[in-house]
Amino acid sequence: MTSREDYESDGQPKNSGFNLINRLNLRPYLSGTLPLFILAHFSHHGIGAMLRPLMPMIRTDLGLNLTQAGYIWSAFSLTNGLSQLPAGWVADRFGVRLMVLLGVTGVAVAGFFIGFSNSLQTLIIFLVISSLMGGGYHPAS
Repeated sequence: MTSREDYESDGQPKNSGFNLINRLNLRPYLSGTLPLFILAHFSHHGIGAMLRPLMPMIRTDLGLNLTQAGYIWSAFSLTNGLSQLPAGWVADRFGVRLMVLLGVTGVAVAGFFIGFSNSLQTLIIFLVISSLMGGGYHPAS
Protein backbone atom coordinates (compact mmCIF):
# COMPACT_ATOMS: atom_id res chain seq x y z
CA MET A 1 0.00 0.00 0.00
CA THR A 2 1.08 3.52 -0.61
CA SER A 3 0.66 6.40 1.75
CA ARG A 4 0.32 10.13 1.24
CA GLU A 5 4.06 10.49 2.00
CA ASP A 6 4.91 8.66 -1.25
CA TYR A 7 3.38 11.43 -3.38
CA GLU A 8 4.37 15.02 -4.11
CA SER A 9 1.94 17.90 -3.63
CA ASP A 10 1.02 17.78 -7.34
CA GLY A 11 -0.12 14.14 -7.08
CA GLN A 12 2.93 12.64 -8.85
CA PRO A 13 4.85 9.80 -7.17
CA LYS A 14 8.03 11.04 -5.43
CA ASN A 15 10.37 8.82 -7.41
CA SER A 16 8.83 9.38 -10.83
CA GLY A 17 10.98 10.43 -13.77
CA PHE A 18 8.88 13.55 -14.25
CA ASN A 19 9.82 14.88 -10.81
CA LEU A 20 13.44 13.98 -11.36
CA ILE A 21 13.49 16.06 -14.56
CA ASN A 22 11.87 18.97 -12.75
CA ARG A 23 14.48 18.81 -9.99
CA LEU A 24 17.38 18.78 -12.48
CA ASN A 25 16.36 22.21 -13.86
CA LEU A 26 17.90 21.86 -17.33
CA ARG A 27 16.36 25.07 -18.63
CA PRO A 28 19.56 27.19 -18.27
CA TYR A 29 21.49 24.63 -20.30
CA LEU A 30 18.93 24.14 -23.04
CA SER A 31 18.00 27.79 -23.53
CA GLY A 32 21.50 29.32 -23.60
CA THR A 33 24.37 28.92 -26.00
CA LEU A 34 24.97 25.24 -25.25
CA PRO A 35 22.68 23.97 -28.05
CA LEU A 36 24.44 26.28 -30.51
CA PHE A 37 27.82 25.03 -29.36
CA ILE A 38 26.65 21.43 -29.77
CA LEU A 39 25.50 22.21 -33.31
CA ALA A 40 28.83 23.89 -34.15
CA HIS A 41 30.79 20.99 -32.69
CA PHE A 42 28.71 18.48 -34.64
CA SER A 43 29.26 20.50 -37.82
CA HIS A 44 33.03 20.54 -37.33
CA HIS A 45 33.15 16.79 -36.95
CA GLY A 46 30.78 16.50 -39.90
CA ILE A 47 33.32 18.29 -42.10
CA GLY A 48 35.97 15.71 -41.26
CA ALA A 49 33.59 12.79 -41.48
CA MET A 50 32.29 13.78 -44.92
CA LEU A 51 35.74 13.77 -46.52
CA ARG A 52 35.90 10.00 -46.86
CA PRO A 53 32.48 9.34 -48.45
CA LEU A 54 32.77 12.41 -50.70
CA MET A 55 36.34 11.64 -51.80
CA PRO A 56 35.33 9.87 -55.07
CA MET A 57 33.36 12.96 -56.14
CA ILE A 58 36.14 15.32 -54.99
CA ARG A 59 38.67 13.28 -56.98
CA THR A 60 36.48 13.39 -60.08
CA ASP A 61 35.70 17.10 -59.86
CA LEU A 62 39.29 18.18 -59.16
CA GLY A 63 40.96 15.51 -61.32
CA LEU A 64 43.04 14.08 -58.46
CA ASN A 65 44.94 10.84 -58.19
CA LEU A 66 44.96 8.68 -55.05
CA THR A 67 48.13 10.28 -53.67
CA GLN A 68 46.61 13.75 -53.85
CA ALA A 69 43.45 12.46 -52.20
CA GLY A 70 45.64 11.11 -49.40
CA TYR A 71 47.22 14.56 -49.01
CA ILE A 72 43.77 16.03 -48.44
CA TRP A 73 42.90 13.53 -45.70
CA SER A 74 46.36 13.76 -44.10
CA ALA A 75 46.40 17.54 -44.07
CA PHE A 76 43.12 17.68 -42.18
CA SER A 77 43.85 14.85 -39.74
CA LEU A 78 47.43 15.74 -38.88
CA THR A 79 46.70 19.42 -38.45
CA ASN A 80 43.72 18.64 -36.23
CA GLY A 81 45.78 16.36 -34.01
CA LEU A 82 48.89 18.52 -33.82
CA SER A 83 47.02 21.74 -33.11
CA GLN A 84 45.47 20.51 -29.84
CA LEU A 85 48.47 21.00 -27.55
CA PRO A 86 49.48 24.52 -28.66
CA ALA A 87 45.81 25.54 -28.68
CA GLY A 88 45.47 24.45 -25.05
CA TRP A 89 48.44 26.63 -24.13
CA VAL A 90 46.96 29.59 -26.04
CA ALA A 91 43.61 29.06 -24.31
CA ASP A 92 45.32 29.17 -20.91
CA ARG A 93 47.21 32.28 -21.90
CA PHE A 94 44.50 34.37 -23.60
CA GLY A 95 41.27 33.00 -22.21
CA VAL A 96 38.94 30.12 -22.78
CA ARG A 97 35.99 32.20 -24.02
CA LEU A 98 38.08 33.87 -26.70
CA MET A 99 39.41 30.54 -27.96
CA VAL A 100 35.95 28.99 -28.09
CA LEU A 101 34.63 32.03 -29.97
CA LEU A 102 37.51 32.05 -32.46
CA GLY A 103 37.45 28.28 -32.86
CA VAL A 104 33.76 27.91 -33.57
CA THR A 105 33.68 30.97 -35.83
CA GLY A 106 36.81 29.87 -37.67
CA VAL A 107 35.44 26.39 -38.29
CA ALA A 108 32.19 27.85 -39.62
CA VAL A 109 33.93 30.27 -41.99
CA ALA A 110 36.47 27.70 -43.20
CA GLY A 111 33.73 25.08 -43.63
CA PHE A 112 31.78 27.53 -45.77
CA PHE A 113 34.75 28.11 -48.06
CA ILE A 114 35.59 24.38 -48.24
CA GLY A 115 32.39 24.00 -50.22
CA PHE A 116 33.56 26.57 -52.78
CA SER A 117 37.08 25.16 -53.23
CA ASN A 118 37.84 24.53 -56.87
CA SER A 119 41.45 23.35 -56.64
CA LEU A 120 43.54 21.02 -54.53
CA GLN A 121 45.48 23.88 -52.96
CA THR A 122 42.47 25.88 -51.83
CA LEU A 123 40.76 22.77 -50.49
CA ILE A 124 43.82 21.85 -48.42
CA ILE A 125 44.22 25.45 -47.18
CA PHE A 126 40.64 25.66 -45.95
CA LEU A 127 40.74 22.16 -44.44
CA VAL A 128 43.91 23.10 -42.55
CA ILE A 129 42.29 26.34 -41.34
CA SER A 130 39.22 24.41 -40.25
CA SER A 131 41.26 21.84 -38.35
CA LEU A 132 43.44 24.54 -36.73
CA MET A 133 40.36 26.38 -35.53
CA GLY A 134 38.76 23.13 -34.36
CA GLY A 135 41.96 22.32 -32.50
CA GLY A 136 41.60 25.74 -30.89
CA TYR A 137 38.28 25.16 -29.18
CA HIS A 138 38.58 21.50 -28.23
CA PRO A 139 41.04 22.02 -25.35
CA ALA A 140 39.29 25.23 -24.31
CA SER A 141 35.95 23.47 -24.04
